[in-house]
Amino acid sequence: FDMEGNFLLKFGNYGRNKVGSGSFDNPSDIAFDPQGFIYVTDELNSRVQKFDAQGNFICLFGKTAKKEGELIRPRGIAIDSQQRVFVTDSFKDIVIVFDAYGRYLFSILGPIQVGGALNRPLGIAINTQGVIYVSDNQNNRIMVFQ
Repeated sequence: FDMEGNFLLKFGNYGRNKVGSGSFDNPSDIAFDPQGFIYVTDELNSRVQKFDAQGNFICLFGKTAKKEGELIRPRGIAIDSQQRVFVTDSFKDIVIVFDAYGRYLFSILGPIQVGGALNRPLGIAINTQGVIYVSDNQNNRIMVFQ
C-alpha cells in the first residue's frame, strides 16, 4: 500500500512443504534492505525468501534442520546497516545471522546463565547505531545486544 492506503502490489501464495518459490506457509515477518529487496520469514516452510521491489523472487535460504545456521521456525527478521539478515528462530531459541545471499555468518544465543538464554524469541529490530532488540517471548522481556 502507498502512504494514502492505496493498494500497490501483492505477491506469493499458499504453499506447504516448501512448494516452490513465492509459496508461503505462515509468513510471519518482513524486512527491507536499503536496495529495496524484500525479505519474508516463511515460518512453517522453515526458510526466508528474498524478492525484488516488484515482488519477483530472487532466492531463498534456510532449511529444516538442527544444524548450525539452519532454520526450523523463523519468526522475526531485521537487516542491519551492513546488510546482514538477522532471523529469530522460535524453535531453536536463537538469532541466526546471514549475509544478503543467505550464507550463514553467526548465531546469537543470549547470555549463558540461568534465566539468561533466549526462550522463544519472536520479534527483532536493529536501530541506526546497530543495537539489536529481541522480544524474548517466554522470558517476558526484551533482550538488548550491542
